[in-house]
Amino acid sequence: MPWKENNVVELRYQFVLESLQTGVNFTQLCAQYGFSTKCGYKWKERFILEGREGLRDKKKTPKNSPAKIAEETILDIVKIKNNKKFWGAKKILELYKNKFPDRKPPNRSTVERILKKAGLLDKKKKRRPINSGQRISMPEKATHPNHIWTVDFKGWWYTPEREKVNPLTVRDDFSKYILAIKTMKKGDIPSVKAEFTRLFKIYGIPDIIRSDNGPPFASMQSLWGLTKLSVWWLSLGIKLDRIYQGNPTKMVLMKECIETWQENYNRKSLVTSHSSKIFSINGELNSIEKDLTKLLT
Repeated sequence: MPWKENNVVELRYQFVLESLQTGVNFTQLCAQYGFSTKCGYKWKERFILEGREGLRDKKKTPKNSPAKIAEETILDIVKIKNNKKFWGAKKILELYKNKFPDRKPPNRSTVERILKKAGLLDKKKKRRPINSGQRISMPEKATHPNHIWTVDFKGWWYTPEREKVNPLTVRDDFSKYILAIKTMKKGDIPSVKAEFTRLFKIYGIPDIIRSDNGPPFASMQSLWGLTKLSVWWLSLGIKLDRIYQGNPTKMVLMKECIETWQENYNRKSLVTSHSSKIFSINGELNSIEKDLTKLLT
């Protein structure tokens, strides 16, 4: 602030006046004003050469800067940016090099600084932080039927007739019994909720539902990864169990059965009644006599 600077200048002025008096111990005077002897001689010399104005602090920026960007370079970069509004510093720098091959080009960070000072650099949108550390998990082993259900979408595909198939698979983890393989046009929360409402009426409500960390079962953007579907499960007294990220082995849902079902679905042969042999997790072959048409309703 100006008043502080004036006080400092006045203090230095008084120091210089006292130092010019005869019989003054210069070293003791410097110590009295809080100066080093070297600094005291500097202020005294400046006062003699420049007067009172020499006692002010001078700018510390160098008079000549070899790395200083020429004004025409700055204007050309800004002009390129105005013509290419959606280009970033990297592309603008390459275009500048092509247009002015005889000039020494600035580096990329310099171009970004020029654009930022000119107000032409778009601010990056801040992403919402991911609550990766907050995950509801109850790693229990199923001990009886309806103890733990596992649910998963096995990935959508198109049939030869370009019909989109997105199967929702629900299974009892203890008996390895498939409760539902339901094809859905949409894998949204209302569709999944409607299917679980149907399953609850038939088989009852399980103690725990195990799912992965993806929608619609979970969300990495919300507190504790909750969605409207998982909150609905909690309201029914169902506990949630989420597998660890990058550990799909916890959600094994009989890959052999799904692949066979997909192949048969593409061949339009699921409308006939037949028995399906399904491999359980422990590798044993279980025979389930059930009309697969009922699984799709």
